[in-house]
Amino acid sequence: MNEQDTSLIVAHLPALNERLAFLSESFSKSTLHAIAVKTNPHPKMLKHLVDVGYGLEAASIEEVNMAIAAGCPADKIVFDSPVKTRSEIDCVSGMTGMLVNVNSLGELDRFPSKPTCIVGIRVNPQVHTGAPEMFDVSRNESKFGVPVSNAEAILEAALAHPVQALHMHSGSQMKDLEVQRQALISLKQLADKINAASPGQIHTLDIGGGLPSESLSESTRMAEYGAIVQDIFADSPYHLVTEFGQWVHA
Repeated sequence: MNEQDTSLIVAHLPALNERLAFLSESFSKSTLHAIAVKTNPHPKMLKHLVDVGYGLEAASIEEVNMAIAAGCPADKIVFDSPVKTRSEIDCVSGMTGMLVNVNSLGELDRFPSKPTCIVGIRVNPQVHTGAPEMFDVSRNESKFGVPVSNAEAILEAALAHPVQALHMHSGSQMKDLEVQRQALISLKQLADKINAASPGQIHTLDIGGGLPSESLSESTRMAEYGAIVQDIFADSPYHLVTEFGQWVHA
């Protein structure tokens, strides 16, 4: 520190590592956990996450650049901005292995026919998981994602474009995990439907994040949620991705 510093940020890395380990243990070993950049965007913290093997979820192109600067490989970065510009799409389309989720079917037309990134469609599961209203992004009127009730339109769009993933984020601070279970089942069923028409096309499912912070000293909702996810996807061929942030850092 020097006389120009006005604040001091302190992070307890052993506690963070303990939470990361618990997160990994709650899901299958093949799951990619892309930690939300916005929950703690300090460059040193991002680099630590990358150094211990985790991915990063970016909600803007600026956060993509922060993830790259932290040393995160492209195939461990998830880009979720709901308002990507054409230049941003041009930029990430050539980043091999990066998961880039579109917010609408119309956005697919802006991608090249053969991108090297993985293109995913964000699906609105149209459920209410008990998340606070300001964080509830899966109601019928939500502007985030394509309603799952439009399954036929999603199927047609996926078959007409280089789509290889589906994405869902029901909201932050979820309370009702049984409702979330149904949302996950609907996402899997949609992926199965696309693959029935085009075998093997969908290989990645990004199930988002959404759990609030909690103490690890008690029976945790993360463990409960992880068990639900593993039960649903136990025999499925899909590579799973999560986007937890608040649960990890708060």
